[in-house]
Amino acid sequence: MGLVLILWIYTYASVKALQWRVSRNYETIVSIFSVEYLRSPNSNDITRLLVVADQRRFPGMLRSIDGMHWK
Repeated sequence: MGLVLILWIYTYASVKALQWRVSRNYETIVSIFSVEYLRSPNSNDITRLLVVADQRRFPGMLRSIDGMHWK
């Protein structure tokens, strides 16, 4: 019973440390890239995406996330 308890505590502590590290990395990444990537698209972005979609024969790519499926 003692060994199981020690292993459980060690595993729990490891998981908590990992969760803390991941959340810190997430916060750092969001603070660096949020201005450019986590914003609503403007008219220039939409125009560029529609041109790329036309070139790739991929119409409607802005309508639905289902557009991510390839044939």
